[in-house]
Parts: sequence; C-alpha cells; structure tokens
Amino acid sequence: MGFKVEGMRHLGIVSSFEKNLVPLATTYRLAKETVHPEAEGLFISCTALRSMELIGRLEAELGIPVVTSTQASLWACLRRLKCRGDPKFGRLFGFE
Repeated sequence: MGFKVEGMRHLGIVSSFEKNLVPLATTYRLAKETVHPEAEGLFISCTALRSMELIGRLEAELGIPVVTSTQASLWACLRRLKCRGDPKFGRLFGFE
C-alpha cells in the first residue's frame, strides 16, 4: 500500500506566525484548486494554518476524506483517551 500524490500547492510561507494569518477563504480556495479528479483524499498540512472548520464542507463538496495536520493530532489524542470527536470535523472522527 502506498500513496500517489496527484497534486500539491503551497503558499511559500516559512513563518508560523504568517501562516496563522492566512484567511480561511484562501485555504478553502487552494484546497479546491489542488484536488485532482482522481484523488481519493485530500491532506492539508500545517498545524499553524486554519483548516479544521473547512473539513466538513470540503468532504461534502469533494466527496472524499479530508485530513489536516491539526485534525490528525487531535484525533490521535482523543483516540488515546477513548473519546469521540465532533463529526463536523470530518470522517476521521468516525472511529469506534
């Protein structure tokens, strides 16, 4: 099993502080522009980038799972504590 990267975009920002200032609309637009028609999922990297509130909307519109760095970190913590996350933050929180 492996992953085939179908597309990639970046903002060219190095500073975590600057990444915190990226508007949510920019993250949404880049996600929609980047996803390839054959993609089976979308990964949005960077815990400093606002993205969690877009997950449910992107999954509904794209029809594929969307995973972000922040979401995956939170999921791992909640799973370890045997707690459930809010499903509005994506399919990843549907674990048993």
